[in-house]
Amino acid sequence: TIRAIRDDTAAKLQDMGCLVTDSHTNFLFVEVPGLPGAKLYELLREQGILVRQWNRPRIENRCRVTVGTQEEMDALIKALEEIK
Repeated sequence: TIRAIRDDTAAKLQDMGCLVTDSHTNFLFVEVPGLPGAKLYELLREQGILVRQWNRPRIENRCRVTVGTQEEMDALIKALEEIK
């Protein structure tokens, strides 16, 4: 179930223009081009969506999104649609 939700979410994010690192785990690294990772983190947090973000070279513009339920991932997609 986790793999199916992860793959479905990754495809939806890519369709929205997000950069998503290939994953075989229970999380996705997501970047919204033109939006710093710290800002993405804050905007998602304001909508009640918690992700992880690190200020480290090569990953500072990406957020780590743990794969949740389908409903949780749909909420992420909806929040990102509002942000973009």
